[in-house]
Amino acid sequence: MQVDKIGSNQAFGAKLKLYGVNRKHWNLSTEEIKKLATKAEEIGTPKDKVLFKIGNFGTFDNRETMLADNRNNIEGPLYGSYRNIKSTFTIGNHSQEIQLTNYVEGNSDKLKHPFKIMKKWLNTLSEHFPNEIRTKHKAQETDKLRKFIDTYDDNAQKVSNYLFANEDTTKIAKHIDDLKHLKSATADNMIDFKALNKNYRKKSEDILYDGHILTSAYVKNLISRAHFLSAEKYLEVLRTPAEHTKLKAKEEALLSMFQE
Repeated sequence: MQVDKIGSNQAFGAKLKLYGVNRKHWNLSTEEIKKLATKAEEIGTPKDKVLFKIGNFGTFDNRETMLADNRNNIEGPLYGSYRNIKSTFTIGNHSQEIQLTNYVEGNSDKLKHPFKIMKKWLNTLSEHFPNEIRTKHKAQETDKLRKFIDTYDDNAQKVSNYLFANEDTTKIAKHIDDLKHLKSATADNMIDFKALNKNYRKKSEDILYDGHILTSAYVKNLISRAHFLSAEKYLEVLRTPAEHTKLKAKEEALLSMFQE
């Protein structure tokens, strides 16, 4: 068993520890570990601790065995993945252990690469035991949403240039990354909508669907805006089946680029 201390020299927030199987079996990149440590900084005080015990990842397949039993009532999962991940957190004088994962039926990648599971739990703790760092980070993420809204028309023009002026996707790349980041921040409840003025709040409703960013809907709206900005060229393309097919292919490629 290997014990790794992550961010043990933090001046604020809970200390994060990952241990269990050897680090090479965690399936966590260095960047992901840094993001987990940053999220832990938003929890409580330096006296608090959050520990993750990470077990080995594996897969199981019971289909052949179950079929061989010739049972009428088959119980239990046929196949899936397993990985035991537990978290022990100590906040003030309170300490508790929680089981985060055990196994998943069917095909699933989330146990093999457990970053999202662990980040989600740290975010839950930061919502219940927030500190000034979380408040600061939330303000920063909210400001990123404002800037994202401010650059909407400019980015719609870049999409229009990609669709109708044969420009590549280089200038769209940052907008793609910004949307993915905001999608994650929104899911983590890191946007303070109460801090937005009426204008920004109204415009944010065009990006959000039921409190979350639905990427495909947003990109389709962005494409529609690009059509409007290049209306004459768009109407010309519609009159030529071959060109319309090429345009649809570009639009589908754009949708694919914005997806996680």
